[in-house]
Amino acid sequence: MKELDIKNHETIIQANELSRALYSCSTLGRKIIAFAATKISEKTINVTPFWSSSRMETYVPAAEFKISELLQALGLDKDNGKNYENIKKTVSSLRKCSLEIKKGDDEFKIWNWFQFIQYSKTKDKIELHFSHEIGWTLYGLKDSYTALNLKTIGNFKSFYALRFYEIALSWVGMKGRNGNKKGTWFFQMTPEEIRETFKIDEDSYTGRFGMSNFTKKVITIPIDEVNEVNKEFYISVTKILRGRTTVAFRFDCTETLKESKKLAIAKNDEKENKELKKEINNEQEKIAELKEKHLDYWQKIYDFEIKQASLFDDEKTRRFFAENKANLALLQEFSN
Repeated sequence: MKELDIKNHETIIQANELSRALYSCSTLGRKIIAFAATKISEKTINVTPFWSSSRMETYVPAAEFKISELLQALGLDKDNGKNYENIKKTVSSLRKCSLEIKKGDDEFKIWNWFQFIQYSKTKDKIELHFSHEIGWTLYGLKDSYTALNLKTIGNFKSFYALRFYEIALSWVGMKGRNGNKKGTWFFQMTPEEIRETFKIDEDSYTGRFGMSNFTKKVITIPIDEVNEVNKEFYISVTKILRGRTTVAFRFDCTETLKESKKLAIAKNDEKENKELKKEINNEQEKIAELKEKHLDYWQKIYDFEIKQASLFDDEKTRRFFAENKANLALLQEFSN
């Protein structure tokens, strides 16, 4: 029975949870993890359980590959000794990398990415044993990772850009569904969610120009890099305001089949973004006015919605939907 559970790769992490989880590592570290995911396989190892003196076989999700193969896949010069040194240091640092999944404000789960790491330049070899929960999830995604353009991943210089690319792909299942036009999808994140997801220190980007610098360095520059490096889709960003406060960023993703189509869409992008921003901002301002005048009504709707059965476990998401339903009720009831 234990062997059957292992062979079936049962895990409690979902694929999209893995992409949207909270973690931080170097850009090169994330590239190595992505490459390792294309090489992951079942590896049989012999272990001695603490309850027994006999050795037994077990299975681990592992990746083994040549260092030179990794350099080639990421478009790095194999004859440059500095690249080998950077790989060695980064592989060593992976032992400290962890991944966190939060459910609400008072519940989280944390795993280390790897349980065993081996590096040998003389044998031109890297061997990585993933932790079981993460590893078997990646094993199930092996074909998807293999389909990724590793040269695209290799060309990212910013960790933030690589993470936005990864998160955008995790939402691609919504392309053309739930109101999205054909070839388009979107995801939305608050500044707080971005800080948590990218593990940005709470003391960073504070003060008078804090949000302006946050928007430029964490959002605008990385998204520009994604659009420059990635040729499969492009991302446009809309800042959602409540009054003068930025409450969220909406990331609209559009599939790009041909370069000519991308250029044609880009010409109209600025005009469409301005119109969308104006529409969203006007609605947010209207909601703020109505909420101030009819707070008791808004609170009544919110209290009702927050008590309803929900598909979402985490408290933040449930509050988000309850608040939006209360806002919609205000607009419908008092917009005239």
